[in-house]
Amino acid sequence: MSILSRFFGMEETCPICGEKMTFFGSTMLEDGSICDNCVGKIKYRTDLQLYWLRRGMDPHDPEKWDRSDTDPVAALKVEEAAAILRPFEEENQVIVRAFSKAYRALFRIDEVFPMVNLSKISVGRKREKSFQNSTVTRGFVLTGEFAEKDAADAVHLGKITNTNVIEPVPFDPDLPFETVIGAHMYKGPVKAGRAAWLILEEGGGLAAGDVVGIRP
Repeated sequence: MSILSRFFGMEETCPICGEKMTFFGSTMLEDGSICDNCVGKIKYRTDLQLYWLRRGMDPHDPEKWDRSDTDPVAALKVEEAAAILRPFEEENQVIVRAFSKAYRALFRIDEVFPMVNLSKISVGRKREKSFQNSTVTRGFVLTGEFAEKDAADAVHLGKITNTNVIEPVPFDPDLPFETVIGAHMYKGPVKAGRAAWLILEEGGGLAAGDVVGIRP
């Protein structure tokens, strides 16, 4: 489908995930287009600079990279993009099969780190109080959606701990967490298919590979 037809509202299907995409919701790769949601997954999943360096190419040196466009995503072929995401999606499906009967929404934890130093960030007195003793997790929403004040289960090595979602924040690979949370740029739930920071009450003992779930 031509760029003009997509610009004027005609949709095509993402060759990776099968979702409909429009001109403003897709990214041109070297040999085709994929949806921006898949692009977001690639940026979340992959160190693209390292990916190209392993291929013997440097995206910051056009002569070595031998491409006119130095965007490391746009230089991918569709099959390369699909190959990057394939193991990620397979891992996610294992978790969904294991937990979907118990939970209507699932979040896979990939990293856990303590709350940032709030004395250096202006978040407001009310939010600062709610963030006390909280834990920030970075991961991926596999099913359903996560919203502020949702009651949730944190599952660590088979042990379930009750917790609450203080704030869900969509992951942005181009912005540090401190910038996003300080500006409070996003309000609302984070839905399936999106990487996110999930701020939980306490949540001590959580680790990469753990799951957060919301019961039906």
